[in-house]
Amino acid sequence: WFFHAGRHQSTSTPTPFQQTGIANNNVNKNDRLEFKATATPLANHTFQGQFIRNQTAQGQPTFGFSIDPSTIIERTLPNQLAVGNWRGVLTDKIFATAQVSRRKFSFENSGGTSTNILDSPFLTRGFTSGVPSFLHFNSPYFDATDPESRNNRQVTGSVSYFLTTTATGSHDIKLGYENFQTTRIGGNSQTATDYVFQTDYLLNGTTPALDNSQKPIPVFTPGFSRIQNWVATRGAQLDITTQSVFVNDHWAFNSRLSFDLGVRGEFVRSEATGGIVGVDATTWVPRLGASFDLTGDGTTILQASYARYAGKYSEAQIGRNTAVGTPNLLLYEYRGPAGQGLDFAPGFSLANYAIIGGSFPLESVFFAGDLRSPTTDEFTVALGRQLGDKGLVKATFQSRSISGVIEDFIDDPSANGKVSVTRNGINFGSFDKVFWRNSDVPIRDYAAMVLQSNYRLTSRWSVDAHWTLQFTNNGNFEGEGTNTPGSSSFIGDRPEIFNGNWDKQNAQGRFNDFQRHKVRAWTTYGLSLGRFGTLDSSLIYRFNSAQTYSLAATGQPLSAIQLARNPGYANATSTSQTIFFDDRGSESFKASNQVDLGVLYQIPLWKSARPWLKLEYYNVFNDQSLVLFNTAVTPDATSPLDADGLRTGFVRPAIFGTARANGDYPRATNTPGGSALYARTFLMSFGLRF
Repeated sequence: WFFHAGRHQSTSTPTPFQQTGIANNNVNKNDRLEFKATATPLANHTFQGQFIRNQTAQGQPTFGFSIDPSTIIERTLPNQLAVGNWRGVLTDKIFATAQVSRRKFSFENSGGTSTNILDSPFLTRGFTSGVPSFLHFNSPYFDATDPESRNNRQVTGSVSYFLTTTATGSHDIKLGYENFQTTRIGGNSQTATDYVFQTDYLLNGTTPALDNSQKPIPVFTPGFSRIQNWVATRGAQLDITTQSVFVNDHWAFNSRLSFDLGVRGEFVRSEATGGIVGVDATTWVPRLGASFDLTGDGTTILQASYARYAGKYSEAQIGRNTAVGTPNLLLYEYRGPAGQGLDFAPGFSLANYAIIGGSFPLESVFFAGDLRSPTTDEFTVALGRQLGDKGLVKATFQSRSISGVIEDFIDDPSANGKVSVTRNGINFGSFDKVFWRNSDVPIRDYAAMVLQSNYRLTSRWSVDAHWTLQFTNNGNFEGEGTNTPGSSSFIGDRPEIFNGNWDKQNAQGRFNDFQRHKVRAWTTYGLSLGRFGTLDSSLIYRFNSAQTYSLAATGQPLSAIQLARNPGYANATSTSQTIFFDDRGSESFKASNQVDLGVLYQIPLWKSARPWLKLEYYNVFNDQSLVLFNTAVTPDATSPLDADGLRTGFVRPAIFGTARANGDYPRATNTPGGSALYARTFLMSFGLRF
């Protein structure tokens, strides 16, 4: 049989710029085409093929933290997937599968095109009171002339053998192999001009002062303003190949006790342009589980499991010692006269800047020979109970901890820990070598209880509930954030300067996605109208308890006391730090409560043809709690200094606690194309099924 479908979807979402408040509509257009075919030419052998083309065009600012219209880009995201698989019964005891797939995805026109240094993007540093750090303005970030592709291909297969013995019960033994390769193409050019300015903007009260083109007015301050000079290798390529073998035995020991015994081996190797090998590792991870029928009638089941998982080998991390996605960087600090505005010529002249640091991946970044993916140990125990033939209830405890985090280390102040970089006959000076190793110093721990239930009140009416209760979601390493895959931390960097104690810069506590309670409760009811069709309705209640944030000032320079402890690192003066004024995640946002309603009406028209109408009403009571907000704080210049010469107090600027964007309010839903909708939302859709 064959299946095909197509869809065109377009949305325009009002999304005013944070800080400036300038009106803006984010435009998202999505075209989706899908073909699928299934055939069974031989008994017990099924072949299936699928092709999906899902292309998106967007008109929106580069980032959610972009604050003026000059940052808007018109980009396209081509996306294609082709999959073919086979399933077959070879004998009465042997079952086999095979699959091949190929995905192609790229970012095109995602950035600026002008090479004029005046059209460079700007990022704030947050040194000016009332100006948050890391806001983007003046022009698009990234480079439209350096498109990026992220492709993958897979070949996998498995064979299952069914064995039953009198002594040991029955066994379902599965043996499999997978070859999975990811490919990243592109130099990750940060800007078409090769330059990114780091400086704050002029304030007009509590908001940015704008010029005639609605751009924030940059302020150039000696000793604080900086330029990043990015030099990318366009078209560079990185391939990461993971070959896996696995075996698992689902062993039914008797009618009440069963086990799952398995192990998976992963053999990973990466190669990049220039013949660079980043990782060549082997990891073995177990999969163990047991299930026991407490009552002997299948109504009450106790389960337990232990597993170790190897994390993904992120291209952003494994490519750090290559030119793929990691362009060379020279960091300059402004030494010229103070001034402001895009027409302030000294601020755009490199003659007024001095090199204070940089990163040259091929020369200064090194991987440990035994580098491997982090591993996560997970333990679960669950108890489930059937409620007659009406429903079920289940409680699951989960505990996870991570080890062997891939972390960067700058910890060799000797001559061997530095590299001298020369380009085109120009010596740019010495740079500290960066060593990437596995480390157990970064901590991430998680523990939670998950409660699930389902009950059918009648044949047409059912109720369901799901409650996640987090006990622990803590540590000292937040990990990845939006658009920052493979992030590292201050841990391991220049230990002498930080006195071997990174608590101020990487405090331990609750992570920003800690959420004590997350509740979903819903009910569905189906009503038959005979020849007039069917009416299905659903009602859902969503409760999200408050998430957390930290009282921390980012991008702070090293103190004189810290710099005095420098034993010889080349680029210590360019180091900035985050200063925590309390435990990580010590503060909380607000909780939110939402009720959603949906109704679907269908009527038989002719044979299998059924017109349908769907009405969806999200956030019925229009909960507009500020579940996120501006949390920027700055050191209090009047507070005492600690032993490291750092301020111990902080001040909340006027914008603290204010909304930055739509995303700071509860999300009502997503449109089919992926655009988020906030506040009360009504959607109507209709179609014809046949």
